[in-house]
Amino acid sequence: MTITFEDNERFHKDLHISVPELNENIRADTYFFVLDQGLLPDEETPEKVKVVLRFLLNHWLQEVESLAEGRVRFCYMIFPINTQAL
Repeated sequence: MTITFEDNERFHKDLHISVPELNENIRADTYFFVLDQGLLPDEETPEKVKVVLRFLLNHWLQEVESLAEGRVRFCYMIFPINTQAL
């Protein structure tokens, strides 16, 4: 899986998610990352997108590692695959 943020100053269609094993190439919006109030609540910048995305990916990685250790039984993908929501 590769995830690439391409700042276009609009926060729409600026996140590219590629999962070759699933034959998925998705363009997604980062608009909701900018609106996130949990991290850098007073910012609406490309840097905030990176901070929020990094936070989400790190949390997801911890959940995936918990799967391997048997501490949890399931883990959702960080982004929906094959959905019109993206």
